[in-house]
Amino acid sequence: MVERVAEELLDTLEDRGQIDFLHDFAWPFPAFVIADLMGIDRVHVPKLKEWAVEIGKFVLIARSTPDKYDRAAKAIREITVFYQEVVDDHRKNPRDDLIGLMIRGGDDGSDVMSDDEIVSTMVLMLFAGHETTTNLIANGMLNLLRHPRQMTLIGQKSALIPLAVEEFLRYESSVQMVARIAADEIELGGETIAKGDRVYALTAAANRDPEYFENAEHFNITRSQNPHYAFGLGIHLCLGAPLARIEAQVAFAALFRRFSDFKLETDTVEWSDEFVTRALKALPISFRKRR
Repeated sequence: MVERVAEELLDTLEDRGQIDFLHDFAWPFPAFVIADLMGIDRVHVPKLKEWAVEIGKFVLIARSTPDKYDRAAKAIREITVFYQEVVDDHRKNPRDDLIGLMIRGGDDGSDVMSDDEIVSTMVLMLFAGHETTTNLIANGMLNLLRHPRQMTLIGQKSALIPLAVEEFLRYESSVQMVARIAADEIELGGETIAKGDRVYALTAAANRDPEYFENAEHFNITRSQNPHYAFGLGIHLCLGAPLARIEAQVAFAALFRRFSDFKLETDTVEWSDEFVTRALKALPISFRKRR
């Protein structure tokens, strides 16, 4: 299904030669995947994206949006109503998708979820399931464009794509940090963290730790030892990590199979103001269709 979505989207772009890679591919691709998984018509994706952006202003700590709390609350109310309507329709017209699976309680019917549980899971999947993957794909393309030798290498050896995706995750992490609340007072690095203090753990910094990564500041898609923290760790490991990896691998495999001569069509790129994520505002590129 992920491969089908990628190919359908690239069909609409192949004759253009120049696109905003972020808005024309990296954004709709994972959003369409999530919609298809949940059995939601893609016509609703733009509105779902609007709600996700508004929620993100709060969750991702947008620094230049003073009314982010009110905007996020309004978006949550509206998206909850929409998803409840989707669940109601699924109950009336059962179908074989992720929402149908949650309604049935799994393959054996042993884990039936309430409507509130299903709706909240859908909100989480939309928000967490496409924003970060959009950034993964866009940031990966940007770094390939900034490192022409790496771009040439991945274009010649598609077998490197899984390793390349892990390097995208490490080198320009979609999520830069995680927030925690200190359960007890502790001493760390010569500083006292009081019980109840909010702590921001910069996982993106850990991904550049020279004690763990050889030439940590260098972008290297052939890096084989790559224990990055882009998806978290342990019990907090990102639930969507396998899907994000599949989407990124499929995306770049399809891109390099169909196109060549990728070029960055700007001298500078602009990043969004969210504190938590590393997200581009646009990525204008050009390319040629392979014959």
